[in-house]
Formats: sequence, C-alpha cells, structure tokens
Amino acid sequence: PYDYDYRNQVMNEAGTWYKWDHVYYEGKYYVYFGVVPAMLFYLPYYLITGTHLHNNMLIFVLALLYLAGILGIMDRIIKKWFPQTSLAVWFMITELILSGSGIIYMTKRPDLYTVPILSGLVFGLLGLWCFLLADEKGKLSRRYLALGSLLTALIAGCRPQLFLFIIFSFVLFGKYVISIGTLKKEKTAVLAYLLPMLFVAVLLMYYNDSRFGSVFDFGANYNLTFNDMRRRGWEWDRIPLGIAAYLFWPVRVQVQFPFMEANYFGSQYMGVTIQEATYGGIYWAHLFAWFSLLPVIFHRQMKRGGRQPWLFSVAGLLIAGIVIMADTNMSGILQRYFSDFSIFIMLSAAVAALLALSHKKVSGSILERMLIWGLVVALGTEIFYQGMSFFLDTGEALKDLRPDLYSHFKYIAAFWL
Repeated sequence: PYDYDYRNQVMNEAGTWYKWDHVYYEGKYYVYFGVVPAMLFYLPYYLITGTHLHNNMLIFVLALLYLAGILGIMDRIIKKWFPQTSLAVWFMITELILSGSGIIYMTKRPDLYTVPILSGLVFGLLGLWCFLLADEKGKLSRRYLALGSLLTALIAGCRPQLFLFIIFSFVLFGKYVISIGTLKKEKTAVLAYLLPMLFVAVLLMYYNDSRFGSVFDFGANYNLTFNDMRRRGWEWDRIPLGIAAYLFWPVRVQVQFPFMEANYFGSQYMGVTIQEATYGGIYWAHLFAWFSLLPVIFHRQMKRGGRQPWLFSVAGLLIAGIVIMADTNMSGILQRYFSDFSIFIMLSAAVAALLALSHKKVSGSILERMLIWGLVVALGTEIFYQGMSFFLDTGEALKDLRPDLYSHFKYIAAFWL
C-alpha cells in the first residue's frame, strides 16, 4: 500500500480510492497529525456544540495566541535583559519577528496541515513565555515553571520536532543546574519542571504504543503519500540541498504582478527528496534574519552584553539547524515547513539585534544608527515581500478563487503596466 503508483493502479481497478495523507497500518486508518489539537480543541467543541470545529476558526484563534506569545516573550526579554530599549526598536523587532516567522502564510492556508504546526508553535511560545516569567531575580516561580513545562510537553503531541523549544529552558535555568547547592535548594522547582513533562510523555507513549506497537512511533512513516516513507531513512547527502533551499535560495522576481514567482528548482542529487514550490530562502526573503549571525561572527563582543542572551540567540540558530536537517530528511522541502524553524531564527535575530544595540561601544555611535537603519530597511523589504508572496499560490490561489479580487489589487499595484 505504500507504493504510490501500484496503490493507484489497484484502487483504480477496484473502482475505489483511499484517504490521502492518512496513516494506513495493519488494515486500519489513522491520522498522524497531532492528537493534542484533537483532544484540546476539536473534541471539546464537538461535545459542547454537536458540530465539528472548522480549521479556519481554530487557525484564527491559534494565530491570536501566537501573537500573544510573541508579545509576551518580547516583553520579558526586554525587561529582563534590555530595559533601555526604545519603543520604536521594540515595535520594529516585534513586527519583524511576526512577519518573518511564517504566521502570515499559515493564516492564509488554514488547513489540516497548518493545525499541528501552528498548535506546536503556540504551545512552544506560550511555554517559553512562562519560562521567562519563572526566572525572576534569582528566584524560580514554581507555578510558571510547571505551566511552562506542561505547555512545552504538549508540543510533542502536535509537531514533535518543535519540542526543541525545550533547549531555551536549558539556557534560562542552566545556572541553577550547574550549582549542586542551588539545585538542592530548588527540589520543588525541579519537580515542577519534570512532572508535567513526564505526565504528558506517559500519555503520548501509551497512545503511540496502542496504535503502532512502539512508544516512540507517531505513525508518520505509514503515511499514504507520494513516496514510501518507511524507506526514506536518514541520508546526510540530502541535507546540503535542504540548507540551500531553506536558507539561501534567491527570491525570484519578475516585472509582472505580483512581481515574484515561486521557485521550482532541481538538483543533481540522485536520491529522493520531496520538493514543492518555495518563495526563497529565509536569508534572502527576510533580511532581518541576518542579525541572527551576529552572535556567531562577533561572539566575543556580543558575550560582553550578557552571556545568557548570547546563549539564547545561539540556541535559536542551533534549533533551526536541527529542524532543517530533520525536515529535509523526514519530509522534504516544502514552503509550509519554513514555519517549523523560522521562528527560532527570528527570535535569535531579535535578541542579537538588542544585544548589538545595547553594547557600550555601539550606543550613541554611527554603528547604532546603522543598526537602526538596518531594522528599518528590513521592515520595508519585509512588507514588500509579504505583499508579493500573499498573491502566490499556496494550494488554493486567490487568482483562481477570487479572480475579481485578484484583478482589483493587480491594477492598483501595477497601474503602469
């Protein structure tokens, strides 16, 4: 059943069909998209109203929670590490995080594929916000620590690779672990951190074992799709193409509206890598992402602004790199997978920009003006990029669904053509 061509042949001869992108295992259909959104959102809604929750509605609510998470994280980061940040810088950086993280693309495509990704991101951001609230003036808040742990653990039941949000907690609480004396004093804090994760882990492991006979098998490899995912394996030679496509592939511009077109690229790789249209690598499409490289290039100078924020920024890059390698190997190169790692690069870039602006040698100098103008230029190009990419195909093109609306914007934006 996992052979795409043979499966289609058998189905056609039998005069029937199969459920696309569903898991088929030992004669039964399953859905491998996260069980947590189903249990927390869809099932309660159905039990209360007697009707099914539409993906559009859930994506809208999740997008609001996503926004709340970004605002909360930025509020804590600035108060904790960069209290002298101006309102203008806060506004620009927050907007750049949001627009560069893929949230616009996800809200434009509110389908079944977006739900587990956005759910995982929401739990990760809200969990990180709680972790930032928990670490206050050398004391640990058990309440926020437990809530952050629970929210972070729920990611595994949505989008397992996003569970790498947990690395940020090591950056924030590593100082407590290093000192054995401090750790002994914080026994209840350790329990508040570990117990919610263990609770969720036990439930998810039981759920996986009951379906696929393994506590670590979420079922994605039995997916009925274009390729036999059971035999994809981990191939290191897939990764260079994934890095090029996800990070450095140029944005393709044109003279006709919407002034940009999707990338359909090939390679000389002789194995199998699933590819769909993309709109340029993150460092080409979002200039703000380049700020994330500052802590790596100028690591000695940036550390002086604060070791913890420097580690936070580097951790964001590390997480993004791991997710890119995992997505490329397990799934392929698809535009929606940019949302799996973009937020980590954007958070890294945000902390790096604030670190640079707060440096003693930068404050009041020409470097400060250059950095601020860099943010302004990044925001301007981001608006232009989002304006162009919004009108490109994301599965259901506006040009096909609403040609009248598409044409209206076309002749406003390209009146001279």
